[in-house]
Amino acid sequence: MKKLKAFIEHPVTNLFIAAVLIGTSLAEGWESFSGDLSEFDAGAHHGVLLFGVAMLLRGIIEATELVIEAHEKRH
Repeated sequence: MKKLKAFIEHPVTNLFIAAVLIGTSLAEGWESFSGDLSEFDAGAHHGVLLFGVAMLLRGIIEATELVIEAHEKRH
């Protein structure tokens, strides 16, 4: 169970999942994206895109913190 939790919470896993969410949501709504925004017509793919971007930012922050911690331990 600890290995599964470590895998799920790993920043690289979060970055991968974020990329998949962003990619699939853009693929789903790419043709109608600008029209949806101008008409405020929100679909599920918009929420998935927003969640993917949030996960991407969280993954970047966590990965950066790990790199900084590793660097501080070496010096």
